[in-house]
Amino acid sequence: MDECKPLRGGGAGIDYAQAVAVDGAGGVVAAGNFDSSSATFGTMVVSSFVTSAEYNHQAAFVWKLSAEGTTLWAVSGGGMDEGSFDSMTGVAVDGSGDIVAAGYFSSPTVTFGTTVLASAGVSDAVVWKLGATGSTVWAVRGGGTSSDNMLGMTVDSAGGVVAVGQGLTLVHYFELNLSRICH
Repeated sequence: MDECKPLRGGGAGIDYAQAVAVDGAGGVVAAGNFDSSSATFGTMVVSSFVTSAEYNHQAAFVWKLSAEGTTLWAVSGGGMDEGSFDSMTGVAVDGSGDIVAAGYFSSPTVTFGTTVLASAGVSDAVVWKLGATGSTVWAVRGGGTSSDNMLGMTVDSAGGVVAVGQGLTLVHYFELNLSRICH
């Protein structure tokens, strides 16, 4: 039997790993949120964009580990507003080793890699694609003027994204952006 070793990632606040996936080589990807100004995943430190010590902000993260449990990379995304909640609630790995995470954000403006997204409502759904090395490929938002959240997702054999969520205006997400998400 292989030895299992516990791994810890996160910051000084309350942290949630809300989704996990395994790639073709046995590597693990975790995604969720952390509630502090920074978080440590293995040897990687990521920032929440908010420097307040109040811990009244959740930033999204994606953490990639090798099959042996070594941290390969970690990235964070979200906004700069105190009191906002930005999180990833689903994650999957496609056949090329790229990672797709889905979740939500309540910040008026968020940054995922170099992509900046503006919210249309109370909270918006987000789908964030990362290359195998953690660089942002793209990120898209969806939703209307109410609360819209992604709750889970997967990728198909062609690399298309299938995501599910909830919200009063989430249907607009799929009507407006499905082709952009799937290709």
